[in-house]
Amino acid sequence: MEYEMGLQKKYFDAMKNQTKKIEIRLNDEKRKKIRVGDIINFGLEPDRVKKLKTKVTNLTTYRNFQEVVDNIPLEYLTSSKATREEYLKDLNLYYPQDVVDQYGVLAIEIQKLEKSCGIIVSQKIKDELNILIVKHKDGHWGFPKGHMEENETEKETALRETWEETGIKARIVGNFRKVITYQPKPNTTKDVVFFQGEVESGEISFPNEEIDQIKWVTIQEAQKLITYPAERQLLETNS
Repeated sequence: MEYEMGLQKKYFDAMKNQTKKIEIRLNDEKRKKIRVGDIINFGLEPDRVKKLKTKVTNLTTYRNFQEVVDNIPLEYLTSSKATREEYLKDLNLYYPQDVVDQYGVLAIEIQKLEKSCGIIVSQKIKDELNILIVKHKDGHWGFPKGHMEENETEKETALRETWEETGIKARIVGNFRKVITYQPKPNTTKDVVFFQGEVESGEISFPNEEIDQIKWVTIQEAQKLITYPAERQLLETNS
């Protein structure tokens, strides 16, 4: 199941920065339906346009908010600057004590979900198929890719990021779509969606604040240079 919930800015920012790992809600009839593995989209109040996609990894019930703060580290619940007293005061503003006594409290442990999209861009150079690869500032080689922005489709993100990182305007061809899933950091799961593409226009451009080098290489060279095995394997399914 997938759910929508609102968050005030300080809590939204803490969750975005991956310090807030647990959201506290009344354990009412609606929340009793939540299960481990469900998706929760947290929207920034008041309009909820900006959202964070998360997956439920654990659920724990408590009798009241005091029991929550007695058992869960405060930094998992709120912003780093908040005190226990401030956090409890915030909760009491939203949830009257008689309602808390009636339903109890649900601690929803979440894992942030991220998505990036990119393109395996190819072109013939001297009658041999070449692949466009980039070297990131941290030293790893891979295909051009980047984070999805609000209201973008996967393909729009892949095209935009390829152009921003390399200066190459690509077009997506065929029905190739492969997803790599990994954990770039604790409490975060990331999907990277790759498409197959060809050059439409443009030339490799420098400098780039995220990219250290950009190269056209043969498939054999790409298989040697690309850092992560999961991306190297895409060359086999792409060929």
